[in-house]
Amino acid sequence: MPTFLQDVRFALRTLFKSPAFTAAVVVTIALGVGATTAMWTVVDRIVLRPLPFANSNRAVMLCETSTKTANFCVASPPNVADWAVAVPALEAVGVARTEGFLAQLNGTPVSVRGAIATAGFFDAIGLKPALGRVLEPADLDRARNRVAVISDKLWRERLNADPAVVGRTISMDGRETRVIGVLFPDAYVPNFDAIDAWKPITAGIDDPDKRAWRGFMTIGRLAPNTTMASLNAQLEVVRGRLAAAFPDSNAGWGIRAVPVRDYIAGPISRTLWLFLGAVGFVMLIACANVASLLLVRATTRAPEFAVRASLGAGRGRLLRQVLTESLVLAAAGGAAGLLIAMYVTRALVELAPTNLPRLDEVSFDGRVALFTLALTTLAAIIFGLAPARQASRTALTSALATPRYTGGGSARARSVLVVAELALALVLLVGAGLLARAFGKMASWEPGFDRAGVTMAFTVTPHATYATGRDAVAALEEVRERVAAVPGVISVGLGSAVPLWGGEETGTVDIAGRPRASADSAPAVNWFDADSHYFGALGRRIVRGRGITDEDAAGAPNIAVVSEAFAARFFPDEDPIGRRVTVQEHSADIVGIVADVRPFQPEQPVVPEIFWPIRQYTRSAAYLVMRLSPGVAGVEEEVHARAAQVNPGITVSKFAPLERVVTTRLVSPRFNMALIGVFALVAIALAAVGVYGVISSTVAGRTRELGVRIALGATPRQLVTSVVRQAMTLAAIGLGIGLVAALLLGRLLISLLHGVPVTDALTLAVTIGTFLLVTAFASVIPARRASRVDPLIALRSE
Repeated sequence: MPTFLQDVRFALRTLFKSPAFTAAVVVTIALGVGATTAMWTVVDRIVLRPLPFANSNRAVMLCETSTKTANFCVASPPNVADWAVAVPALEAVGVARTEGFLAQLNGTPVSVRGAIATAGFFDAIGLKPALGRVLEPADLDRARNRVAVISDKLWRERLNADPAVVGRTISMDGRETRVIGVLFPDAYVPNFDAIDAWKPITAGIDDPDKRAWRGFMTIGRLAPNTTMASLNAQLEVVRGRLAAAFPDSNAGWGIRAVPVRDYIAGPISRTLWLFLGAVGFVMLIACANVASLLLVRATTRAPEFAVRASLGAGRGRLLRQVLTESLVLAAAGGAAGLLIAMYVTRALVELAPTNLPRLDEVSFDGRVALFTLALTTLAAIIFGLAPARQASRTALTSALATPRYTGGGSARARSVLVVAELALALVLLVGAGLLARAFGKMASWEPGFDRAGVTMAFTVTPHATYATGRDAVAALEEVRERVAAVPGVISVGLGSAVPLWGGEETGTVDIAGRPRASADSAPAVNWFDADSHYFGALGRRIVRGRGITDEDAAGAPNIAVVSEAFAARFFPDEDPIGRRVTVQEHSADIVGIVADVRPFQPEQPVVPEIFWPIRQYTRSAAYLVMRLSPGVAGVEEEVHARAAQVNPGITVSKFAPLERVVTTRLVSPRFNMALIGVFALVAIALAAVGVYGVISSTVAGRTRELGVRIALGATPRQLVTSVVRQAMTLAAIGLGIGLVAALLLGRLLISLLHGVPVTDALTLAVTIGTFLLVTAFASVIPARRASRVDPLIALRSE
């Protein structure tokens, strides 16, 4: 230990004598360590840490699977009720789904983000209330299910933290609803963020007609000492029984169970690991840069090492001294990097998409500090080993005879390091370029109609006032007529869904005159209901036939309007007008074809769509789809006021402009592009510094040669060309290696590229051009220095 402390003191004295060198190394290490630690903090919290509730390691997601739901985890509540009884591996299990509520709280209409669930769902995650109780099995009884469990946030912000709130009655969706409990402020429900009200599921789980009513998320808790393999085996047995007992709803459906943590982090974990790999490249470039600087320093200190060796210092002693200096530099860089990581992590959290799971859990702790310590120690070994070995092999005679020598093995090693830096930087540049191209395609989304000014607001009628769907639709149409007269409203229609915003439902289609497809092979389409003004408000043109009219009401023949994709998919060689189709047991004759809405993500296919008249497929709630004039104030307040004139119980949500939805959709791809872009910029900057260092060192070592060449008549341009050629040779090697690596590793980005190929010619051309330009620029200063060598001074110095 005393020897080590002596080495540390000596290292500090030596480094303080070279403040510029020390600062350059510490800053380089700090950048690499800071970026890597920040990214690791995010990955650790979101992907690796257990979920923040009791027994989270035993929580499982249960998914019914079919070709129609390949990207979703859904389940039928009646099936889940059977699993609860027949699967011993499940200690508890329940279902839930999000569902927006419109409530009257203290006389103010409030849009409430809510969910419906069974009591088993709360049991599976062990959710406990701060006040009152959570849902119980008896609450699912249709005569008693007008109850709700609310969040701490809703209780404090909207109900004034009323201590007597349990038992209080509030209006939700026009129904009197009794509050039975308030959750703790830190209550965590996997995959259900910011839910303010929980109500019982709205259909009996023992209803055989609801076997096909999927779309619910199911969470279970494994019994103690039970494995995932045994759970999946038991579920498969029960699945077979249910398929035989209920073939219409269960034939063709499979089942799988996955840990909840894997399910939640699954969609984003691959992306986060990619980001960590990208920042790992930056760390490797930083290490290569520092190693190159230390090699140069070790070369210039060759006489010192030779003298120390002559005085009795063995190879091991010299090796340990140089490694100690590397550790001191790494410790200083790691400490600075930890400070950088704190700010970078905070920036990542603030800029990251709000839908990133567990984002609010990201923070620093001892585990992060240990990671930083391990990272800096490893970095010190990586960048300190080569110069340490060189120092320990210094020969006394050659070192004292040629103190300025910078060639040989040291130069070759630094050239190899620079090539590695350039190759790694190119990989990041290509990745950033591809993500930028993907973002550009999404940002330039053209849906097929003019999206400027399009705004939507969800409108709900009270059940107590409008007992039938026909009455509710009449009230909604009256609201629409009053809203149409509001100054600033160009047009307005009613619909069950809006592009990008959602609301569409999916069902299988049968076509009259064709064989009925089996349950597992029937084609699926998106279906909607709309009024006669819906297409006009959006600006979707009727391609053939006619649209929906006011005459398409109850009692008139059922009609449907289909999209171009629907017509092309089901009637490629015939006229669909007049053909009869059935979706979700609703049959109608096709009377028109409407233009498609292009998908937001370019690689996705256009989904076939079918529209029913809202007067023939009635409902108690719909979207007001409005096209507004720009710059008109007070429109939203006036719309709410006119809805209240029809009925004070009708609630209209806040306006949601389509442009805002587009902006929200762009947050994730913009974040991905920016993050990789920053990593790429840091990487290419560090690589450029590496090129500059190697070329400068080479020029310094070639001073005598350059002096002789100038004395023999070489022009400055020839010398500049010679030096730049050396840099471009390194760049060419790095380009070849990096391009192959980029094309191979780029395949990992496919899910983020949205249709942009990894071999995109424009991206590769711009990236390669930028890469070569930066490399050439990094060699210009040392090249100009080479052209200005005075031959007399150069020869005299030798």
